[in-house]
Amino acid sequence: MVRSWPIFPNTMYSYVVRRINADEKKVEFFNKSTVGYDAIIYTGSLVDLICAMNLHAFNLNEDFKQQSSYVSISSKPPDAPFGEGVFYVNYISDPTISCYMVCDKDGERHYEGVSSMGRLPHRKLSPGIIHESMQAKGLVETLKDKGIYCVGRVATWSQDETLNLTWVKLQQLKEELHVSKKDI
Repeated sequence: MVRSWPIFPNTMYSYVVRRINADEKKVEFFNKSTVGYDAIIYTGSLVDLICAMNLHAFNLNEDFKQQSSYVSISSKPPDAPFGEGVFYVNYISDPTISCYMVCDKDGERHYEGVSSMGRLPHRKLSPGIIHESMQAKGLVETLKDKGIYCVGRVATWSQDETLNLTWVKLQQLKEELHVSKKDI
């Protein structure tokens, strides 16, 4: 899906991408229409991008290891450590606890773990947890030369990229691509 970011002008959104031809700088959508591009800011799964570009040089099961994770969302409890407006994340290192992360944001509490949340309503995320890949780092660098900029944890296949780092990278990319305030 192509999404719009408020810091980039002239973006398209709500289109499902079928194929990307980086040599011709064209994107084909599932409705068979195509558009040219100057730059793509990609935040989806790097594995999905590889498939959309028909890059057959990768063994997706070997080069891009991942495991699913599970998320449950409930109302933020009244005893939450911080009030409204604070984005709070706590990583839990105790392996006997089913979730490894608790996050409070926008009046909700998010739990994330590597196993089902039992009776709590939950959904499965895939990819959830990603494992570092040297092939991914090289591919992300090569894609920049073709006008495709991967930003975010699953787009760069980097387990260490946080939301704060992603925002900084987007701001740097805005400057690198010479997007001015008047263009927004």
